Amino acid sequence: MSPRRIRLVTQYSFPAFLRNGSGVSYVVVTIILGLLTAESLLSLYESGLVPLKELVEFLETSLSTLLAVASLRGSFAQVGELQEQGLLDTYGEWAVYLLQSQPALLSGVFALQLIVVPLFIASGAFNQLSGDLQYGAVRYQLLRVTRAELFLGRFLGMAIFTWALISSLLISLVVYFGLKIDLYTWGEILPWGARAVFAFGVLSLPYVALCSLISANVSSPFGSLVLSSLAVVVVPSLAVWLISIWKPLGNLIYLLPWGVQHRLFHPDLSQVALAGLACLGYTAVYLAIGYFFFRKRDL
Repeated sequence: MSPRRIRLVTQYSFPAFLRNGSGVSYVVVTIILGLLTAESLLSLYESGLVPLKELVEFLETSLSTLLAVASLRGSFAQVGELQEQGLLDTYGEWAVYLLQSQPALLSGVFALQLIVVPLFIASGAFNQLSGDLQYGAVRYQLLRVTRAELFLGRFLGMAIFTWALISSLLISLVVYFGLKIDLYTWGEILPWGARAVFAFGVLSLPYVALCSLISANVSSPFGSLVLSSLAVVVVPSLAVWLISIWKPLGNLIYLLPWGVQHRLFHPDLSQVALAGLACLGYTAVYLAIGYFFFRKRDL
């Protein structure tokens, strides 16, 4: 493989991606739905419908439940029972860290984004190669680059584009908090916002790689979109449902980073480092599988 040709594929993937409808819709959907997701929480505070204390208490209960479920401690019903018995205090302390040691409302917004961003990526990064495969354009591209260079260059292009897009969304939210929400100082908001940009940047890699795997082996943009979106939604939903039947079945969640991504916001930095390494591991595995089948497929 030639680093120069990989760089050229990466560079020229940006204008090509923005010229088609999926690239524009990716930007629009991510920014608009990302802001609406944040607004769904902020409106409760800004409208005065819910006092801040009650809102933080609600967030503490919700976050501790979500953290416990994501850590495979049980289904939502089972986690509720364990919380009443005081067996999940660790997750309560984790939620307290997010809501008291850090800006509470900003942590709540980041928690919501942690749920919806993988779906945004699946609905926007699905057409890395499938469109070119459908119309036979890949044959002409492979006259100048190898399959490995094309596959890796398209992944890097989409990964950089996705990081820039999600970072723009997060930065806009941080700036909004600093200017409009008078609960926190810039000194509290900026470090937490910077950590979120890092966390979501690392998190985006395996989901973009998953889309690379699917897109390189499905000769239909619509088929790639459906499979990518279903994978991101069905795997965690099925795992949470199956864990109530037999707990080991919940390990299905580890087919995707859902089981580790919440630890990117853990108070223990060693847990953050392990979660980051796990995301890089998922990325490498998805890329290896995707390229293995892409290398062998007929064009």
